[in-house]
Amino acid sequence: MVGLNRSYRQYRGRGSGKKPLIALLLILVIALSLGIFAAERYMVMDGFGQLHLSAPTAPDSAPAPEGAVQETPPEVEISTAEEAGLPDEVEVEIEPAEEKIETHALLLAETPLTEAALAAAKEAMAARGANALVVTLKDDAGRVYYDSASAISRAKKTAKDTAAALAALTADEEVYSIARVSCLLDPLAANSDVSALALKNTGGYIFYDGNNSQWLDPSKDAARAYLTALLPEIAALGFDEIQLCTVSYPLVGKLNKIAYNTTEQGAALARFLSEAAAALEPYDVTLSVECSEQTIAEGADATGFLTLDAVKAAAGKVYAVPGSDPMVSAKALEAGLEYIPEVPEPLPEGSWLSMN
Repeated sequence: MVGLNRSYRQYRGRGSGKKPLIALLLILVIALSLGIFAAERYMVMDGFGQLHLSAPTAPDSAPAPEGAVQETPPEVEISTAEEAGLPDEVEVEIEPAEEKIETHALLLAETPLTEAALAAAKEAMAARGANALVVTLKDDAGRVYYDSASAISRAKKTAKDTAAALAALTADEEVYSIARVSCLLDPLAANSDVSALALKNTGGYIFYDGNNSQWLDPSKDAARAYLTALLPEIAALGFDEIQLCTVSYPLVGKLNKIAYNTTEQGAALARFLSEAAAALEPYDVTLSVECSEQTIAEGADATGFLTLDAVKAAAGKVYAVPGSDPMVSAKALEAGLEYIPEVPEPLPEGSWLSMN
């Protein structure tokens, strides 16, 4: 019996080698379960239904270090618009874009303006649907149709009520007033001082063009000064616009007989326009230039030497008698200029200046 009992105790005491393995597996299973449970918060599913592990993001703010004083944000009271005494809806006024007004202008005859002529002109405007009136204040003969302090004395031609008629015209807010000024074609001024003002021929005498008229020489300082002295006077009368005409050298006649005072004729014209614009700078008036269709279409007039660059540097509007080029309006617009065609009847659509 003693031997049997010893053998039994020895058998029970040896144990089994599988127990440590089972314990290890159990620990791994528990660890894996805990890992999966902890990772669930970082699992995201993409658009294809696949799970991906997303990296944890840092908290919005780190905890304050020990001993630091933590400020409490101020309380913000939120009230309704009614409680604050404000309207429920705030209306915002949006100004509409300024509508471009077409120019429909009538040209008056070259004569001193009178009150009777102004009344008749307004009736004609109403009948034609015009909104602008063009009054000549200096014509191609050099006559000046207002009381000018700068014009040569024998050039001034006015009627007894011219001043009152001009004041009534420029004060009428329903009428856009345009003063027409002939510039370099000026026989009266040219003959008053040939040496200082006039364009000469190769023989040293005053030049006569194909119409037997005489011109001022834009390369001469005195000639430009005479013209630019007139412009502020006209602007002070209250006109909305001043239209400069005959801004060129002669276009007809024996042009080869002209004794040009400069080889840069275009630059002389550009200088005159620049000085004209400077003289009008203190006034709220638009400066415009009448020119040939060639000046607009080709950028320069080969005969008169006026360039489109000189025009657009000084003026905002350009007038011309339309000819064979249908793209004149588009080319003026490309240069940043408003184009007004000078036309007889019938009147076209868009802006126009009626020469009848």
